[in-house]
Amino acid sequence: MKHKEEKIESHLIGRFGNPGTGPAIICLGGIHGDEKAGVHAIESVLNEIDQLDLSSFFGELIGLKGNISALEKDIRFIDRDFNRSWDIKNINKILSGGMTHLVSEDLEMIELYNEVKSIIQNAKGHPVFFLDLHTSTAKGSPFICFGDTIPNRNFAMKFPVPIILGLEEHLNKPLIEFMTELGCISMAVEGGQHHDVSSMQNLVSIIWLALTHENMINRREIPGINSHIARLQKAVNGLPMITEIKFRHEISPDDRFIMKSGYKNFQPIFPGEQIASDKSGAIKANILGRIILPLYQGLGNDGFFVGKEIKPFWFSVSVLLRKFRLDNLLPLFPGIRKSLDQKHTFILNKKLAKWLGFNFFHLFGYRLIPNTGQEILIKKRVHGNKITF
Repeated sequence: MKHKEEKIESHLIGRFGNPGTGPAIICLGGIHGDEKAGVHAIESVLNEIDQLDLSSFFGELIGLKGNISALEKDIRFIDRDFNRSWDIKNINKILSGGMTHLVSEDLEMIELYNEVKSIIQNAKGHPVFFLDLHTSTAKGSPFICFGDTIPNRNFAMKFPVPIILGLEEHLNKPLIEFMTELGCISMAVEGGQHHDVSSMQNLVSIIWLALTHENMINRREIPGINSHIARLQKAVNGLPMITEIKFRHEISPDDRFIMKSGYKNFQPIFPGEQIASDKSGAIKANILGRIILPLYQGLGNDGFFVGKEIKPFWFSVSVLLRKFRLDNLLPLFPGIRKSLDQKHTFILNKKLAKWLGFNFFHLFGYRLIPNTGQEILIKKRVHGNKITF
């Protein structure tokens, strides 16, 4: 039952429990090398579990490090963002020797993939949960984001922190999307600002609550379990519980992007308000909303995101639409047809997409796939729809 410590070069931080006896929860910290709070949170929970006299523990808790090379240098990444380009085609190409030039993150990807593959196989059919633990350069409350499948959503809604929808739609193949394709119930958790001690504490609370939600541990055996709930509730007091990303400001190193100081996650912004600048001048908000993940660091291509509150009513509507599989009726609309070479994917005419709006397709569980040309691709988030071992 004791968790196993590994040498610094290993992605494995430690593990507790017995594989195949219940759910497996994988906690990953440090997918970005300047986000060490997740690693420390995992270490804290594993060490505390070791000290408890548990009467029972069902399943396994596994702690993993993300980008080890970047963590050692305390920078976001070495050659490219490690939370991008997670694609089984890329992985198989590397494994088969089809890629001759590999960067640091390619090697890390293969190592981490092999770790995850082994964990899933050893779970012996029990559900596998994946928590991707993050912090950000801006102050603000913790929040959760995920690929909007019903299993992911049901898991995320068990935690008393805000939910951000659609963030993964604006990113290029993030890890949580890949883990969903593997069949894992997955979510990313932003704990707070990088070096704020409360950020690690928020992530610790998330891990403990995950263990109790899945009945892997009796909540009465966790000292101060109610304090974990209270901490998260206090951190998010008064914020909307569901926010959907409506806009992303993409940047490049040549832009000389500078975020205006003082912004924090969920801070309201108004049309015309100057929130940043670059080599072309002032950057002003184009919609009313809340700013998410304003960039206050040198690396990265996401300047900021803007989200708007979603009422819980629409969550209930989307559940019904998906339960009765009404997306099968979408091809009846003129300008919508099924993709012949991609599963769970529709091709939209741009005029129709503009008329209906992407919110309409979000209700059915579809998200935009970046594409060029006159047509738009939308794909449904489905667990285990793509990757088999």
